[in-house]
Amino acid sequence: MPTTVPQISFNINLQSDERVKLIAYRHWLVLARNLSIWFTFWFFCTIIFLWRVSLVGIDTLNTVLFGAGTIFFFAMIYSYFDWRNDALVVTNQRVISYNSRFLISVQRNELYVREIEDVKTVTESVFSRYFDYGEIEVQTASRLRNIAFRGIVNPTLVRDTILEFVEPVKEEEQVGRVEQIVRAKVLKQGVLPSLPPLSDFIPPEQTGRTLLGIIPPSPEVRGNSIIWRKHWLFLFVEAANPILLFLILNLSWSLLIGNDFIRSGGSLLILAVLDLFCIAWLIYEVIDWRNDEYIVTPVNIIDIERKPLGRETKRETTWDKIQNISLNQENLWARILKYGDVELFTAGQNENFTFRGVAAPDSVLAVISDYRDQFEQRARDRDFDSTLMLLQHYHKLQREELQVLFDDHRTHIESKLPPPEQLETGN
Repeated sequence: MPTTVPQISFNINLQSDERVKLIAYRHWLVLARNLSIWFTFWFFCTIIFLWRVSLVGIDTLNTVLFGAGTIFFFAMIYSYFDWRNDALVVTNQRVISYNSRFLISVQRNELYVREIEDVKTVTESVFSRYFDYGEIEVQTASRLRNIAFRGIVNPTLVRDTILEFVEPVKEEEQVGRVEQIVRAKVLKQGVLPSLPPLSDFIPPEQTGRTLLGIIPPSPEVRGNSIIWRKHWLFLFVEAANPILLFLILNLSWSLLIGNDFIRSGGSLLILAVLDLFCIAWLIYEVIDWRNDEYIVTPVNIIDIERKPLGRETKRETTWDKIQNISLNQENLWARILKYGDVELFTAGQNENFTFRGVAAPDSVLAVISDYRDQFEQRARDRDFDSTLMLLQHYHKLQREELQVLFDDHRTHIESKLPPPEQLETGN
């Protein structure tokens, strides 16, 4: 069960009405996998060290083997405490993820139950299903805030425990949202519920300017629009040619002048012209990189490729045509430098949109998914408005029809009554 490991060492700061329902840890096989690497190195170092000590005593190589074995031994101890201090805590109000890099860093993420949209579990193999461990992901409206916990014991139990508190809260919120809309639109009481600003999905630390504002941030927030550009690596590759040419020209001129092959008078003018050409070329490449933009707005997706002195290609589609989103990092360098392609598949096979070479593609994928979710929520709100308007017209016509029937009935009754003067005389 998830609570067989000793209790967690960090303070949860429970509220007065908050209760811990489950504490889940990483499976012991995760520890065994991490230990096996260090144990293998330690074992071979120890065996070779003991064998050589018995033959030649202590020498330089044996000293190195002893030191390496000691390091691997302490690495095993470190792995144990690193594994032991990770936990996922579920209360009746929150889900708390605690990832501790022993003696190095601590990462703590928490979500309130009302923020949770869904909970997914993944078991990657028959082996993990047999030993009942896997990955659990707690999803929110903003995927950048999702909590993922790998190698957890009994992920199905953890998921069911979380959903036990999520579903009633979500049902209550949905009912409250409908009531708020009806009160605002029909009874003219209060205000309509609003969705969070889309720019909130971008962490503030990702939107700062870099390099004195010459190179804009990616992503860049403009109102409710978010703009991405290609990774800085692509700018570096394109800018390398004019920079290298500039360096080669100036180095060559210095060598030629130093060896009296040319004179400085006319050659300096030629060098200045060539240097200006290299600088202009560099500026061209920077502007060309800046002008290629991938834009998402609450309504559509825009792909712009604009040459500084040439044509502009602009492609655009709306969110209702987006059917799927995928992420592709083609090689090891892409994963190390954190760039990749985010492809948006549309209804037409030849109309897919690809955000090529964007930085932090997982973040781009998350934000695009959030935009699409909000578009779908607004579409549901419009459908609800249409239904509400239909009901309003129905009740209005029903009231008018009842009023006509009431007036006819009153006229009929009044026609049967004697004249008012007879009622006054009593005749």
